[in-house]
Amino acid sequence: GVPWCFFSSEHGYRLESGPHTTTQGTAGLEFFLRRLPSPSLFGAAADLVRLQAQFQSSARLRLQFTDPKKQQFEVPHDHIGPFSGPATSDPKYRLKFQENPFGIQVIRASTGKVIFDTTIGPLVFSEQFLQISTRIPSSNVYGLGEHLHRSFRHDLHWKTWPLFSRHAAPSAVRFWAHLHAFGTNLPGIGDKEVALTPAPAVTFRTIGGILDFYIFLGDTPEQVVQEYVQFIGLPALPPYWALGFQLSHRSYGSLDEVKAVVERNRAIGLPYDVQYTDIDAMDGCKDFTYDKIKFHDLPNFREFLNAAEQKFVIVLDAAIAMEPMADGSPYRTFERGQEKRVWVNESDGVTPLIGEARPGQVVFPDFSNPVCVEWWEQEFQRFHELIPYDGIWIDMNEAASFIPGSTRGVADWPLFRRSLCLDAVQSWGRQYDVHSLYGHSMALATLRALGRLSPGRRSFLVSGSTFAGSGRLGGHWLGDNAATWDHLRWATPALLEFGLFGIPYVGAAICGSLGAAPEELCRRWMQLGAFYPLARNHNHESSTPQDPAAFGANSVLVNSSRHYLSIRYHLLPYLYSLFYRAHTRGDTVARPLLHEFYAEEATWDVNGQFLWGPGLLITPVLEPGSRLWMRKQWTHLYLPADKLGLHLRGGHIFPVQHPATTTAASRRNPMGLIVALDENQEATGELFWDDGESAGETATVAIVQGLRLRLGQSYSLHWTLGTRDSDRFDCHPAEGASRESCEHLGCIWNVSDHPESIYDSATQRYEVPVPLSLPGTPQASVQRRLYDVTIQERPFGVQVRRRSSGTVIWDSQLPTFTFSDQFLQISTHLPAPFVFGFGETEHDAFRHNLDWHTWGMFTRDQPPGYKLNSYGFQPFYMGLEKDGNAHGVLLLNSNAMGKKTPQFLFFSMYFSKILHFSALTWGLVGRPVMPAYWALGFQLCRYGYENDAEIAQLVNDMNRAQIPLDVQYADIDYMERQLDFTLSPRFQGLPELVQRIQSNGMRFILILDPAISANETNYPAYDRGVQQDVFIKWPDSDDLVYAKVWPDLPNVVVNDSLDWDTQVELYRAFAAMPDFFRNSTKDWWAQEIAEVYENPRNSSLSIKFDGLWIDMNEPSSFVHGTIGGCRDRNLNFPPYMPQLGSRSEGLSFKTVCMEGQQQLPDGSPVRHYDVHNLYGWAQTKPTLDILRNLTGERGIVVTRSTFPSSGRWAGHWLGDNTAAWNQLDKSIIGEHPKSCFPTQNSVGADICGFFGEPSYELCARWMELGAFYPYSRNHNGNKAKRQDPVAWNSTFADLSRAVLQLRYRLLPHLYTLMLQAHVRGSTVVRPLLHEFVEDRTTWDIYRQFMWGAGLLISPVLEPGVSEVRAYLPDARWFNFHTVGFRRQFQNFPAPLGHINLHVRGGHILPQQLPANNTWFSRRNPLLLTVALDDAQEASGNLYWDDGVGIGQPHLQN
Repeated sequence: GVPWCFFSSEHGYRLESGPHTTTQGTAGLEFFLRRLPSPSLFGAAADLVRLQAQFQSSARLRLQFTDPKKQQFEVPHDHIGPFSGPATSDPKYRLKFQENPFGIQVIRASTGKVIFDTTIGPLVFSEQFLQISTRIPSSNVYGLGEHLHRSFRHDLHWKTWPLFSRHAAPSAVRFWAHLHAFGTNLPGIGDKEVALTPAPAVTFRTIGGILDFYIFLGDTPEQVVQEYVQFIGLPALPPYWALGFQLSHRSYGSLDEVKAVVERNRAIGLPYDVQYTDIDAMDGCKDFTYDKIKFHDLPNFREFLNAAEQKFVIVLDAAIAMEPMADGSPYRTFERGQEKRVWVNESDGVTPLIGEARPGQVVFPDFSNPVCVEWWEQEFQRFHELIPYDGIWIDMNEAASFIPGSTRGVADWPLFRRSLCLDAVQSWGRQYDVHSLYGHSMALATLRALGRLSPGRRSFLVSGSTFAGSGRLGGHWLGDNAATWDHLRWATPALLEFGLFGIPYVGAAICGSLGAAPEELCRRWMQLGAFYPLARNHNHESSTPQDPAAFGANSVLVNSSRHYLSIRYHLLPYLYSLFYRAHTRGDTVARPLLHEFYAEEATWDVNGQFLWGPGLLITPVLEPGSRLWMRKQWTHLYLPADKLGLHLRGGHIFPVQHPATTTAASRRNPMGLIVALDENQEATGELFWDDGESAGETATVAIVQGLRLRLGQSYSLHWTLGTRDSDRFDCHPAEGASRESCEHLGCIWNVSDHPESIYDSATQRYEVPVPLSLPGTPQASVQRRLYDVTIQERPFGVQVRRRSSGTVIWDSQLPTFTFSDQFLQISTHLPAPFVFGFGETEHDAFRHNLDWHTWGMFTRDQPPGYKLNSYGFQPFYMGLEKDGNAHGVLLLNSNAMGKKTPQFLFFSMYFSKILHFSALTWGLVGRPVMPAYWALGFQLCRYGYENDAEIAQLVNDMNRAQIPLDVQYADIDYMERQLDFTLSPRFQGLPELVQRIQSNGMRFILILDPAISANETNYPAYDRGVQQDVFIKWPDSDDLVYAKVWPDLPNVVVNDSLDWDTQVELYRAFAAMPDFFRNSTKDWWAQEIAEVYENPRNSSLSIKFDGLWIDMNEPSSFVHGTIGGCRDRNLNFPPYMPQLGSRSEGLSFKTVCMEGQQQLPDGSPVRHYDVHNLYGWAQTKPTLDILRNLTGERGIVVTRSTFPSSGRWAGHWLGDNTAAWNQLDKSIIGEHPKSCFPTQNSVGADICGFFGEPSYELCARWMELGAFYPYSRNHNGNKAKRQDPVAWNSTFADLSRAVLQLRYRLLPHLYTLMLQAHVRGSTVVRPLLHEFVEDRTTWDIYRQFMWGAGLLISPVLEPGVSEVRAYLPDARWFNFHTVGFRRQFQNFPAPLGHINLHVRGGHILPQQLPANNTWFSRRNPLLLTVALDDAQEASGNLYWDDGVGIGQPHLQN
C-alpha cells in the first residue's frame, strides 16, 4: 500500500563534477555524485558515486552507478562482455540531468518523451542496500520475472516483486518492457526487489553489487525485445523433434509402466514425440544412476522409443548425493567429484557445504569452476555410454536445499530458506552475489557436455532456473504449477513474459503439476498446451496419471487432444520458421497481441489470448463463457467441449505439412501452404527448412509472396524456375554475340529487349596489396552477428541475410559465377532498386538507374563524361533496403572491371542503419584524413599563369576586394618545361612570393606529376631515379618503360598551332614512370621533394609550400602504352575487354603498357595489369608523409587518382570538368558517391569549370554552390579566360565575397564535421536520405545536400531563374530567422548572389566572424546559432585546436 514513511528532499546525491568524456574512450559520459548530508538507511553509504553513461548503440544506453573507492561485484556473464567501442553517432535517446539532488533523464530523441527519469526520488548507495527510482511515461509495464503474474500488464498500485531464484518460487530474469517501446535490464545477481507505484514509477532495490542499467529503445514492442535479445544472446534453435508433444510423470513406478503409457498413447494415434523419465528412475534419486530393479531395462529404452521415431529425455538435479548406492556400493559420481574438489564450499572456501535434497544429504557442484565443468562432462559421457538418451532436463538448480542454509544449522532466515548459505563460496564469488546465476551456470556446463556427446547436432536442454541470456542455452518450463483454472489462466502471461526475456522455448506443465486435474480442466489445458512452444504434459508423484490416453481411448479429451495436436503438427513448419526468426533476429514466437496491434489500445491488456508469430491467433477456453476478440471488438464465440478458437490473420501464408504421429514421420509427408488473403487480396509468408537437427548455419529460406487467388476455390501451388528478364545474366559480355557463339558456350539464347551473359572458371594469382583494418579473429560471436550466411553447392552461391529484418542483401546463388585467369564474374540479386556509389564515372543521378546499364571502372586520364571511366577506382556501392536499412559491398580487386545493372558483381559487406553506414565502411579501410583548418578556406588556381607576377597581382586584387582567400596554387607553369622539381625562369620570384603571402596568413600549394623526363643531360631526379632503381620496367629486363606526358624535350620551341598528337610526337620527352610500390621510390621521392622545399644548390630558390597536389597519377600517358608500342597483346587486349571508354583501343589507352613490371615492398614482382588502378593510391601516403616531415604541420595533399582508403591521406577533386550548367548537379552527385566511398570526404569540383569559358551567370551560381564544397577551389584550364572572383566586375566580386564570408562564418561547424569524419567515420557532405531515410522522397534527391545533420543547402542549378524549388523533410527548419515548411517541396527566392540555407531544428551550429583568410578569422569571436526543435531543445558539437597540429585529435561534446 501507500508508504507511511517516505523520503524527504534532503536525501540523495548532488552533482559534484561532470559530465566528462569517459576515460575508456569516447563511449559516453561520466559523472561524479556527492552524497547529501542525511541519515543512512542500512549501513554506511558511499560518499562518492560514479555514474557512467555509455552510448553503446543507437538503441542501447548503459547507465552504471558504482562506488569509485571500492571494488564491487559485477555479473560474470558468459555473453555480455565489456563495451569497448566508440559512442554511437546517432542515438535514439539523449540525456538530461538535474544537479541537486542529482537525477538523470533519458529522453527519446524522436519525440522528446522522457522514458527514464530518476529525478522522482533519491539515489541510495550503500554496501548492502542500493535503491533508485524512475518515473516512467505511462502505466503500461510488462516483464520482471520469474513470478506468477495474474496479468501480462503489471498492476502499478503499490506492488512489490522480489527477484531471487528459489525452489518453489520462479527464477530470476529481470528485464521489463514498457509499451512506448523501450526496455530496461538490470543485470545484477544479488537479492533485489522491484516496487511499482501509481506515479507511474518503478523503484529498484538490491542488497549488493552495483546499479547497472541497460536501456533499449525501439519503435515497437517487438523491436525492443529484438534489441534486448540480440544483446543478451539470441535464443537457441531447438531441434525439430523438440517441437513435438512430450509426456512426463514423477512417479511411473517402473519402466514397464512407462512403456505402458507410451503404448497406450501410440494406440490412440496421438501425435507424440518425447517421453521423459523423472527421478523415480534413478537409484535413490542420484544423478547418473538408474534403478536396476524397477528400471532394469532402461539401457534399452531409448532404442525402444527410437524404433518408433520418438525421443528419450532424462532429468538431472543439481545436488549430488553423498550416500552410497542402494546395494551399498560407492556412489562413484560423488567420489570422483570429491577427489577433484568441485563443490560449493562453506565460507572458509575449503569445506564443502552440505545441504539436504531428495537423495538425503547432498553437496552442490560449483559450475563456475572449470574443474567442475570437466567433471560434469565426464559424468555425462560415462552415463550416456550406459543409458543412451536424446536430451536433458535440469531441475532443482536454484540451487534448492530442503533445509535453510546448510547442515551446520543456520537460522531459517528468508534468504536461506530452501537454499544455500549466502556466505558460501564459488569460483565466481560469494553465494550472496552469484546465487541467482547458479541455474544458468549449470545450463552452460550441461550444454557443453551435450555438445561433446553429439558434436554437430543441436542439443535439447530445458532448465528450471534461468537468468538473462539463458535462452541461448535452451528452454524453460514454468515450474510446479497447480491443476487449477487459475493456473491455467496465469500460464499465458508467463508464456508471453518469457518471450520478452529471450526464452521463446517455454511452456507450462499441461494439466498442472500438483494435484489431480479434472477432465474438463485437463481437456481445455491440452487444447491450449498444443500451442505452447514447449508442449509437455507433466505431473508429480502424488497426482493421478493425466496423459491423454489415461482418460479413455474414445474420450472427448482424447479426441480433442488428438485434433489439436494434429493441427500443431500440421503447423510445425510455420512454428519452426518462427523459431528460426527468433534464433536469427530475436523475434518472439508466442507473441502478445499488442506486439502486432500496437495501435489498438484494447490489446495492451489482453491476457487470455496470444499469437504464434504475426499470423495465428490462439483463443483458449479458460473459464465458461469465454469471448473472442475479433476485428476490434469483443465477440461471443461458441466453443464446445472439444474446441478452442484458432484464427488466421489475413495477409499471411502458413507453410504446413500433413501431420503424422511423430515429427520424423511428418517431415516425410507432403508440404503445403495455407494462404489467408488480406483486404488487398494479398498474402506473404516464410519457410525455414533444414535437416532439423544439425548445429550451425545451414538454413535455406524461401519467401512466397504475390499470390492472387480467388476466395472460395481450391488451388494447388507449384513452383517452376523460369527466367525473367531481370534474372538474366550476361553469358556473352564481349561484342558480337550470336545464337551459335552463345550455344557453343552452353548458354541459353533467347531474344529479348535486353542482353544476356556467360562465364568461365580457373584460379586466382594476385591479391590486392592494400592493408585493411581487419581483426585477427572475428570481433562478434555467431550470435551477435548482424547477418547469416548460407552456402549453396549446385550452382555455387552465397546468400547473406540481415538477421534483424530477414532481408536477403546478397544472393549470388545464380549460374553465373566465373573464376578464370583473366575473367572473374559474380552476380547478385538486390533486395531493392536503390543503389548508390561506384566510381569514378559521371552519373546523371545519385541513385543508379537499373535499366540494363554497364559501367566500366579503370583509372584513366579521362575528363568526366557519360559512361566514361575517369581518374579514380572505387568498386564499392551502398544499397538501401525497403525498410531503410543500408548495406555496403566492396570488391577488393584492383583489375579493370565493369558492373551491370540490374545485377552486380561484388563482395565484402557492411550492415547498418544508414547513419551508421559510413562509419562501418571506414572502420575497414580507414577514416578520412583530418585536413588543416586553412585547407577549408577558399582556394585559387589556374593552368596558364604567365609568371609569378600574375599570381602576385591576383592575390593582391583578392585582398583589396576583401574576398576571403586562403590558398594559392601554381600549376605546371611554374616548372621549367613541365619538369618536376624545377623552377621556370618566368617564376624565379615564386619563392619570395610564397613567403610573402604566408606572412599574411595565406598558404601555397605546388603541383607534382609522376612522369620524369629521360631526355635531360643533367636532371638529378631522373639520374638518381635510375641509380636507385625506382622506375617501372619491362618484365624480366632492366629496360625502362617510357611514356610521354607533360615534360618537353630540351631546346625545342613548341608550335601550339599543331594538333595534339603531332605536338606529342615532336615535342614531348621520353618519360619514365616511378614505381611507388618500391621502398626505394619512396626514399627517392622524399629527397626530390625535399630539395624543392630546401634547395641545396641555391637556398633563395627554396619554395616553402604548405601542401602538395599530385596529378596525372592514373598514371597518364599521352601515347597509348609506351613509345614503340606494347608487347603483350593478351594483357593489353584481354579476352574480355570491360566496357570502358575507347574500348577498342585496349587497356593501354592513355596509360602505360599492362605488361610493365612493378615491385611490391616485399620485393615480389607484379604486373602493371594487376596494380594499374593502385598507382595513385601508392603515391598518396608517401607524399603526405614527406609533406608533414618537411613542414611539421598537418598540411594537405590533393590527389586525382583514388582507390578505397586513399582518403586516409588526401583530398580529391572531381577532375577536368567543363564550364556547363549540367556540371553543377553532376558535381553534387559526384560528391555524394565520394562520401559513400571509403575515406573520401575532402572533395570538390573545379568551380566555374576547367574546360571552356563560363558565362557570368554560370560562374556566379557555381561560386554560390562551390562555397559549400568541402574542398572549395576555383580552377580553369590553359588559354581560357580568367574566372577568379576579381576577373569579372565589382558586382561579381561582391556576390563572391558575400557567399565566401558565409562559408568562413560556418568554418567552425565544417571543421567539427571533418573531425567527426576523421574520428567516427561520418559523412561531411551528406545526402538528405542519410538523415531522413524514413522519408522515401529523399532517396531520389540529389540537387540538394547537407553539411552534417543540421545545415541544408539548396543551390540554383539552372540558368535564368530567380527562385529554387527545394524539399524540406519532416523537421523544423529555419531560414536563419523564419520557420520553414515540413515534408514538402517549396519554392524559395534565389536572386543571383543568394544561396538558400536552412538550419534544422534541434541543432547548434558553431560559427565565427569571417575575415580575409582563416589565419585572421580564427582570431575573431566565436558564435552559436541555436535552432530549437519542436521540444524547444538543441544540441551540437565544436572541435577546436591549433588547426595545423599532426597529433591525434579527439572529439568531445
